[in-house]
Amino acid sequence: MGDRPLASLDFDLPPDHIDFLAAINGLTAYHGAFRLFGFRNGGDLDIADWNAVETWRFAWGGRAEGYVYFGETALGDQYAYRLKPGSARSLGPEVYFLQATLLTPQVIAESFEEFLNLEFIRNMREPYDRLIVEAVETLGAISPAENWSYAPAIALGGPEDVSHLLRLPAAVAMTYSGDIVTGIYDNPTKNALAVVPWTDERGRSRLRLDFGA
Repeated sequence: MGDRPLASLDFDLPPDHIDFLAAINGLTAYHGAFRLFGFRNGGDLDIADWNAVETWRFAWGGRAEGYVYFGETALGDQYAYRLKPGSARSLGPEVYFLQATLLTPQVIAESFEEFLNLEFIRNMREPYDRLIVEAVETLGAISPAENWSYAPAIALGGPEDVSHLLRLPAAVAMTYSGDIVTGIYDNPTKNALAVVPWTDERGRSRLRLDFGA
């Protein structure tokens, strides 16, 4: 599993997940559209880096908390375990699918093994999301370092149309989505007039919604 010791992680993965990573230390499928993270001491597909708050979760105003993310689709949908109530590192066995636009959670499997068989391997063979199929057919393979991101964002009323997809660094795409959702929830009675790019104090690419005066 690479040279990152399990004890260095901030969470306890289920035993069947650890066994899987001992054999296959992270992977991508369907031309990069589906990813499972491993222990890679940095770089693409590293589970610790992806779960670090400063990578992308900070932009979601707490809406991304309470989960450990172990995989994703290239559209930014997340695969995750939920932290047990009152615990900082113990995880429930159920696998959640958190839809990219709002990180809306849904249980899709009762265990990692079930997730592999019913979700991941199924998508390796024939994805059920027509948008992913169309994106691959239209845009080609995608690197695990990148996500597809809609412009304008779905949360701002943009269409779910592959002609509106951009390639962005994966963490940047998730940060942008969080910035947009946070801006919308912080201003529930206003309509955004523009989306303004900016760079924060850590040099991270960000977005700000302009609601006017």
